[in-house]
Amino acid sequence: MNTLRGIFSTTALIITVIVLLINSCQRSVPGELQVALADVKQAHAPDKRVAVFNITLSRDGNRVVVSGEVDRREYHAALFEGLKGAAGDLELVDQVTTLPPDSLGDESFGIVSVSVAPMRAAPEVSAEMIDQAMLGTVVRILKKENWYYYVQNWDGYLGWLSPSFFEPIDSAGAEEWETAARVVVTGNYGVVRAAANSGSTILSDLVPGAVLKKVGESRGWVSVELPDGRTGFVSGALVMDEEHLDDLTAEPDELLAQARTFLGIPYLWGGSSAKAFDCSGFTQSVFRLNNIVLPRDASQQAQVGDTVSLANYYAALQAGDLLFFGPTGQRITHVAIYLGDLRFIHSSGNVHVNSLDSTDVLYNEYRHKTLRTARRILPD
Repeated sequence: MNTLRGIFSTTALIITVIVLLINSCQRSVPGELQVALADVKQAHAPDKRVAVFNITLSRDGNRVVVSGEVDRREYHAALFEGLKGAAGDLELVDQVTTLPPDSLGDESFGIVSVSVAPMRAAPEVSAEMIDQAMLGTVVRILKKENWYYYVQNWDGYLGWLSPSFFEPIDSAGAEEWETAARVVVTGNYGVVRAAANSGSTILSDLVPGAVLKKVGESRGWVSVELPDGRTGFVSGALVMDEEHLDDLTAEPDELLAQARTFLGIPYLWGGSSAKAFDCSGFTQSVFRLNNIVLPRDASQQAQVGDTVSLANYYAALQAGDLLFFGPTGQRITHVAIYLGDLRFIHSSGNVHVNSLDSTDVLYNEYRHKTLRTARRILPD
């Protein structure tokens, strides 16, 4: 009897294992589909800092459920075009959301309404600050969670923004704001006042890169409109017509002069304003005020421009080149602007100058040892 029980138990176990294996095979997603998914992501949205492409595949019998979210219709189209070729006889079930969802309504943009708005890595006030959005910047709103909004900054960078810091608008409102006559703040610090005199009420503080709608100008003051509709006045010495900035051709002397105006400003992780900079926020701001757009992070900036040789004791370097540092050439963690004469300016602790020359009082051995590459951004 015990022998029979053992035989039946063994048989039942074998059957159970076979059933589990069959179910497992039915639930597993073919490797060809996983490869196709990876290929589409690499081709269209390889950097999660500037693109949303969060897709998962799950097997349900003869169906493969494609779920997740993307932030561009073209990503959605490319995804299913790529998967179809690898699906074979399997049915693809589309459960992908293209952001923004319909639940957001028409207001899928916002205008930053404070001088500097923190963008965070997660939808909560205690989350790491990864970037900043400045007054007058139009951000694209992608979704809402825990009261926060997931937005895309002017440079494509993604992060979570509190609704306290922006005015929601639709696409028509965004276009109207961006095509209006505007001024850009170029002075290190300033304010918008309620009247055209230095003793009137302050409506907002200002940092370089902030944008205001221009209403008029008289006697050294520019009349402006804030994103929330309030009007005020700013000193003409602090701003430049946006169309003039758009016409600027960056020159090394002007770029380095701009960089030096930020000397002493403290370091802050995620900082990209003159209130506090991280290393790449500093370089991005300096170049932006000279009409050159750089991506947000050091590792991203290391992919633009032309490579400059570091051979022959840095003989090929020119003022205005970007220097990149890190543990390895594949892991860039810091960036600086080359000043000439082996000196460079960067944000580390604060904005200051160091040198690659071991005989210079400003020599920084650590940066010298971790210098990995240089890129030329300025036009020849």
